[in-house]
Amino acid sequence: MLKYFWLINIFFVVAGCSFFGKERIKPSSLLPFEQMVFVEKVWTFENKTRLDARDISLVTVPTVLGENVIIPARNGVVTILKLATGQIEERIELGVRSLSQIGVEVDEGSYNFAFVSADGKLMFFNSKNKVLWSTQLNGIVRMAPKIGELGVIVRQEDNKVLAYDKVGGKLLWSISKRTIPLILHAQSDMGFVGDESTGLTTIKKNLAVNLAGGELILLNSKTGSVIWQKRLAFPKGQNEVERIVDLLGVPFLDNQEICTSVYQTKLVCVSKGTGDVEWENSEKILSPGFFKFPLAATVGLKDEVKLFNREENVEVWRNEELRYRDLSKPIIWDGSVWVTDSFGILHGLSILDGNTISRYDLKRKSDIVSFIVTGSGLLITDVDGHTILIKKRE
Repeated sequence: MLKYFWLINIFFVVAGCSFFGKERIKPSSLLPFEQMVFVEKVWTFENKTRLDARDISLVTVPTVLGENVIIPARNGVVTILKLATGQIEERIELGVRSLSQIGVEVDEGSYNFAFVSADGKLMFFNSKNKVLWSTQLNGIVRMAPKIGELGVIVRQEDNKVLAYDKVGGKLLWSISKRTIPLILHAQSDMGFVGDESTGLTTIKKNLAVNLAGGELILLNSKTGSVIWQKRLAFPKGQNEVERIVDLLGVPFLDNQEICTSVYQTKLVCVSKGTGDVEWENSEKILSPGFFKFPLAATVGLKDEVKLFNREENVEVWRNEELRYRDLSKPIIWDGSVWVTDSFGILHGLSILDGNTISRYDLKRKSDIVSFIVTGSGLLITDVDGHTILIKKRE
């Protein structure tokens, strides 16, 4: 009898899931609004990074250095464009396909590139002298290596951080943190958090590292010594997926705080000097929030957009008009909050009340992989490798 009871239960559960599963959640329809801000496309660059539609490889994202934008492709070709016009300045052949994103710096009139090749080697390449050195890694690296003053630093997906000498590729230092059973691959990243950058010059002394498992650490990039480490979230839930608390994206240096986002958990900002929590807010998020002191913008699980004031510790507004439209991560650009949806529409929201003030059809329906605020406008890259510069119409 017990066996038949369980069989009947399983039948009704499966039948119920099948029945209710027929009703799909529909994205919100766009409501009419008053256009307050007009934007236009300045240029588009098509970067063919995929072999065919079935290729699920990582899409390389641009790097903005001064007046130029550097756009690498996984086939080993780097294109350097004039940011303001999209004019091609130079093409550089790396000669090796990349497995990871590509780090870049300007060095005495030439470019240095750091990336992991398809066979797992960390490559350090100079645009004039070609390959300077390579070394075999023992872990997976998807995010771009960071090029410091002394070394090339990589973060492996097993929560190891390693630095290699820029001159000869010798291992300088390494640290290792506990590996989590289930992680979000290629989601946690790291970034230099020195003083504000000026032109092409960035202070590269300290490195903030987002780790899988909810831990943020601040390192001395030259020695690898840990200045402080802070556990920002602890795994909870009834299964491994619910217990994922990976830190998302690159840590923001915002005023004197380092801010980051914890997957499906919270937004949090800590003191740059001590690592003590200065502000946090519980939020169910799947993509990084955007921080611009004293504001923080985020997109929730149902695609509701929210804006917070960290100084006053209040929710300024929330916009639920774009629910279930599969929104990108938000950014704050030129006094407005911006997101794109899966239909290729760019939405601008008022920073005062969250009302829609701008809408622009990008004529691209691919997912957005990179959203960069630049001095010339908003730089957008989609999963098919198209990079678009958008600016406000004068």
